[in-house]
Amino acid sequence: MDAMRALPVLGLFVVLLGSTYAIQNAEAVPGDFIVAENGSDELSRVTPSGTITLIASGITGPVGVAVDTNGDFIVTDGNGELLRVTPSGTISLITSGLGELGGPHGVAVDTNGDFIVTELNDGKLSRVTPSGTITTIASGLSGPLGVGVDTNGDFIVTESNSVELSRVTPSGTITTIASGLSGPFGVAVDTNGDFIVTENSSGELSRVTPSGTITTIASGLSFPFGVAVDTNGDFIVAEDSSGELSRVTPSGTITTIASGLSFPLGVAIEPTSNSPPEITAPNDVTVECNEPGGASGVDLGTPTVSDNEDAEGDLVVENDATEPFPLGPTTVNWQVTDTGGLTDSDTQTVTVEDTTAPDIDIPAGFMAIANTLGGWAGDIGQATATDVCDPDPVITNDAPDVFPLGDTVVEWCATDDLGNKTCDDQTINVKPLPVEIDIKPGSFPSSINCKTPGFVPAVIFTEDNFDAIEIEIISMELQGIPVTEIHDTLHPEDVDDDGDLDAVVHLEKAAVCEATSDFPLKESVEVTLTGQTTDGIPFEGIGDIRITKR
Repeated sequence: MDAMRALPVLGLFVVLLGSTYAIQNAEAVPGDFIVAENGSDELSRVTPSGTITLIASGITGPVGVAVDTNGDFIVTDGNGELLRVTPSGTISLITSGLGELGGPHGVAVDTNGDFIVTELNDGKLSRVTPSGTITTIASGLSGPLGVGVDTNGDFIVTESNSVELSRVTPSGTITTIASGLSGPFGVAVDTNGDFIVTENSSGELSRVTPSGTITTIASGLSFPFGVAVDTNGDFIVAEDSSGELSRVTPSGTITTIASGLSFPLGVAIEPTSNSPPEITAPNDVTVECNEPGGASGVDLGTPTVSDNEDAEGDLVVENDATEPFPLGPTTVNWQVTDTGGLTDSDTQTVTVEDTTAPDIDIPAGFMAIANTLGGWAGDIGQATATDVCDPDPVITNDAPDVFPLGDTVVEWCATDDLGNKTCDDQTINVKPLPVEIDIKPGSFPSSINCKTPGFVPAVIFTEDNFDAIEIEIISMELQGIPVTEIHDTLHPEDVDDDGDLDAVVHLEKAAVCEATSDFPLKESVEVTLTGQTTDGIPFEGIGDIRITKR
């Protein structure tokens, strides 16, 4: 160990941490830091809060460390070996051959899951498959130490002897990115695609752009060796001389994560397996329409969410519901997101129904006097209707064009868009046009002897709204029994001397006696004479009759 540490340049590495290198089927989130402690021959785990626990011991001078696609730790040691260390601490050999590897230092995992190793003594960059096969990618490098993989899949190498940062393609082409660095050791690729380099000699952490521009991020570090980038974009730096693991923000703020490490060299970030959260949407909801076209104020309920890693209060639950919900079914998409950005979703159906019929207010029923052929025609009024969901329900009625004598029931209905219907009834009572009549004018009581033949005279008087001359004599009935004018014609005469001609008719006595056959004898009883005008307007007059004999 002492002989190794006496070397003018000490090897280290960096791991480019990203989804390419994360545990399969999981998302990389800031996890624990895996540190190679060169002084104690140990591989240790450091939590973000600074707790140090031993993973494995008995590793001879561990230098570089990376995390492979299975979540195991790949370590270069002082015996010229490449080792696999499981998270539980089991150590197995991937490849040996000291001369073959020639002093392995930095190690990274490429996009194929192979291990890219710098060989300090031989000036080579080599590829080692998981089964242990070694092939040379490039040679002629000047003291290669740290290695990372950029977003193009090229390998970024620090050359400690020439103080250069170089790019090596998978086919082995070497190009210089930047020179003049002060003891470059570790290298990582940040979220912007820039290269983060530890400069051991100057105690600085520097940023090198792909075009070669160098800027200082932080200074005052104590022999910085390994560096890694966490998913927050911060830089995790192993400080060999002080035995500290530090966090450096992109703006240059340095904070100590842990101290008391034994010559920490390599550092990698262990991706934690962040299982996605789970969400079960609330039960489907069916609500009644409560405003035109839909519903607002719908209680969707509360989804059930869970996560293996995050507390429920740390989960972000969202849905895409917008109000008002329209009539019919609407799919509400629910989503839960954990602190690592993983999501789960579920759907809920909100169905807005309209099962409520409109309210209708109909006009009052009334009595009307016949004014046209067969009865009465006129305005029966207008109903109004309101509906919560349909602002304009359709109002209908079954009123006839002409209302006949007697009661006619008009059904008014209000129907909304979905066919919900409310109905109510209005009654129109039509009476004949009232006229004044006098049976046996000039006598009271109007006595009739049904034992003798003959006729019964009667007068139908003309009034302001009725011309008695215009009656149809064949339409006349007494108490519902047809009565015949014995002369088949009416006789115009101004009976009441008001200047208007009245109608004098001579009713067949036999018909009058038939119509009054159930009347008591020698009592004056009202009788009704009906008929219609030549225009078909029904009329009705009431007079007195006293049957003396039958």
